[in-house]
Amino acid sequence: MIGYNSLFGYWICKNSWGTGFGESGFFKIAFGQCQIDTTFPFWGISGTKFFEIESPWKPVAGALKYISAASDGSVWGVNAGDEIFRWNGNSWDQVPGALKQISVGNAATVWGVNSDDEIYRWNGAAWDQVSGALKHVAVANDGTVWGVNSGDKIFHWNGNSWDQVPGALKQISVGAAKLVWGVNESDAIFRLR
Repeated sequence: MIGYNSLFGYWICKNSWGTGFGESGFFKIAFGQCQIDTTFPFWGISGTKFFEIESPWKPVAGALKYISAASDGSVWGVNAGDEIFRWNGNSWDQVPGALKQISVGNAATVWGVNSDDEIYRWNGAAWDQVSGALKHVAVANDGTVWGVNSGDKIFHWNGNSWDQVPGALKQISVGAAKLVWGVNESDAIFRLR
């Protein structure tokens, strides 16, 4: 045994058969299995240090209720008070305005909706209101924008206005023009054909 991971609850062990066995010569045993942590005492050589595998998640200062990240590294979020924040690479910068939900496709494609279901698009310096009313909006890196309203009706932005699309979803996500997924009120999952 050479270490442990308390986040995922296992001991890290090295085998004697070489790197062709297990995970490159290592294997895991869950806490509580094989009585490793209850029956057998631990012995070590002076100066030997058990180590913990670092979590794959790095904590970031701040508190948000909604966050959206794009492939170009743009990250925006909204806190419990509907205040808007943009990640600058080291910390959060507050952006004027108030939104309940935000979606970022890239640095130039950021949309959101406020508590009155009004729709806004970031122009690089301020928020421009867009006609219509949505409870949830989703944008892709290529500029594709979809949304759902309070009646779960689905809409696609054609560049100038909203086109209603048949169906009903409570939430929608878009990765590109033809990569659109959603969930309905029964939590059933759908994707655009």
